[in-house]
Amino acid sequence: MFLFAQSLINQAKARIIAHLRILDEYDLDDLDETAPTVLAGIRKDGRTLMVVARPAYDGEVIIYYGSERDVLDFEDSELWVDDGRKVRRVTLGHLIKSTQIRRFPV
Repeated sequence: MFLFAQSLINQAKARIIAHLRILDEYDLDDLDETAPTVLAGIRKDGRTLMVVARPAYDGEVIIYYGSERDVLDFEDSELWVDDGRKVRRVTLGHLIKSTQIRRFPV
């Protein structure tokens, strides 16, 4: 099961990197993989940011590694997912709507 999960992560990461390379606002010249699913050294509109790249198969994303939670705690971070058909960025608004969160501690 571990090897299968790793293959999904690697496939998603490769597809997300390929997708970001075609977007004009992203610069991946200094791309660095700092953890299994964390991509650093990405520039977007002149800002440096980190991207968490996760597979989203069976309609779910599993945030597994502590490094993912740590990175997503920073303002200059993004969560990108690959569901096998489409690569897309997951926004806070999407999370709130899809999980029906109405309140949370700050």
